[in-house]
Amino acid sequence: ISWPAAMEAALVSLGNSIDTAVVGTLGTVAMNAVGITSQPRLNVQCFILALNIGVTAVIARYKGAEDREGANRCLRQAIFLGLFVSLIPVLTAGIFARPLLVFAGASPEYLAASVSYFRIMLTGLFFYCVGLTICAAQRGVGNTKTSMVANISANLVKILLAYSLIGGHFGLPALGLTGAAVAAMLSYLLGFMAALASVLRKDSYINLRNRLPWKYDPAYGAGIVKVGISALCEQFFLRFGMLIYIRLVSGLGTVAYTSYIICDSVLAIAYSICNGLSSAASALVGQSLGAERRDLAVIYGGISQRLCFTISLGFALIYVLGRNQIIKIFSQDPLVIKLGSTMMLMVAAVSLIQSYQSIYSGCLRGAGDTKYVAYISLISLAILRPIISWALCYPLGLGVLGAWISMALDQLGRLLLLRRRFQSGGWLKQQL
Repeated sequence: ISWPAAMEAALVSLGNSIDTAVVGTLGTVAMNAVGITSQPRLNVQCFILALNIGVTAVIARYKGAEDREGANRCLRQAIFLGLFVSLIPVLTAGIFARPLLVFAGASPEYLAASVSYFRIMLTGLFFYCVGLTICAAQRGVGNTKTSMVANISANLVKILLAYSLIGGHFGLPALGLTGAAVAAMLSYLLGFMAALASVLRKDSYINLRNRLPWKYDPAYGAGIVKVGISALCEQFFLRFGMLIYIRLVSGLGTVAYTSYIICDSVLAIAYSICNGLSSAASALVGQSLGAERRDLAVIYGGISQRLCFTISLGFALIYVLGRNQIIKIFSQDPLVIKLGSTMMLMVAAVSLIQSYQSIYSGCLRGAGDTKYVAYISLISLAILRPIISWALCYPLGLGVLGAWISMALDQLGRLLLLRRRFQSGGWLKQQL
């Protein structure tokens, strides 16, 4: 269950980094225009990501109890809810794209390009969000390969199309930044179709070929909503904190912000692997609790922690030893290379801390203990990180280094609080 999730996360994040490098061929302004859209895009996705936490947790319980019909009924409720939860945020973001990006910190020199890129990309994002819900359901029954195939295929297409459409290769027109947006949109559509195909096969544990009714059933949707609401609060706190954080960083200047985008893109590879292992831990914890094996839930959490830390340690060594070469892949600006290489030392430290933090979060989410995770996100990410970031970046004059220090402190604080909750065992008694 774990290796496809980790492989998916690693290759998808690597694909995003390569995509960032391809966009970087258009210059620093273009890279910033695309980079500034990441947090607004995640704000749009926070609704579906919260729903999907509930989908994985509830369907994993049914799988652990060997209730296949219950899992399939939940799948239908998840798709109903996913369509609704995806459409409204996407439409709203498309209409208010300009003020949303201005609030995110987009500067006038690339605001128009950011708005154009964002709106084109949103067209495919709606379908991709629905596909993510299907993948979350498959993850709940232990089928992590479906999500891996869907997302890796989509990212490979995204990289190929971005390279072709940005520079005009393989007979395609050179569309510049618009080409990158079209590539993102088409890759999202491909990801959705791959996810949908997985539940149209009769041999799939959960599928849409059976004769179960297509109607909303509160008896099966209530558990998803219960977990999802708490997870949505967590996502709101996460996205609000990150939006303010990115706005603070973007105000430090073009060179500082570009170095941050590059380092954050590199960190995302290790972080995504941890998140992939966290998703697998959620599924395994949910299935164990559904089978009334609390001991296995704890064991899976411990194994996942050690595995994730080992992988993060390897990445930390790469970040430290190859920091100059890594930054040069994304930019040839001497100032960006110098600053980015120094910040890579902080990236290595953060990658080690987040390995444990993400697994603890995944275990609690898999058990349905999302209220506690949301509470931690409110205090640490939505309140303390923006305040500490502002203080370190501006009054104390540490610049982008202050932003990375605040990130490390935030991750460390969440790690300690989540570890305490995990060791208490209270999360094992959650009822869905």
